[in-house]
Amino acid sequence: MLAAAPSGTVYDPDTNDVVQAELAAEAAAAADREAAVREAQRIAARPAGRADELRALRELGTLERTEPRDGDEAVRDELTRRGGGYIQADVDAWLAHALAAHLGHYRDPAARESAARLLTPPVLAHAR
Repeated sequence: MLAAAPSGTVYDPDTNDVVQAELAAEAAAAADREAAVREAQRIAARPAGRADELRALRELGTLERTEPRDGDEAVRDELTRRGGGYIQADVDAWLAHALAAHLGHYRDPAARESAARLLTPPVLAHAR
């Protein structure tokens, strides 16, 4: 590029297409990394927030009218850790019904298959 430029030309990376493409690729990669970190943080925080939401719905008597979402299997574990068996039984029954009826994210066959690996055998047996 400089060889073809007139004598005395000063190199300017702002006009170099290769440099600009590399900078754009680096910026895109950094944005992707930031998005992945934000998503990981959101997922890490989700079970606690969703656990509070499901506990409140259970207390209001509306849990059975709520459709499950992706990740609720992990929320079940959080609720069990926090509240013990009396909440777990209700959540297990809710998840089993939703799984059997293909409600919420269980409409997707891949979600049902994933649930088979994440939920306990008693929940899966109740879903059949």
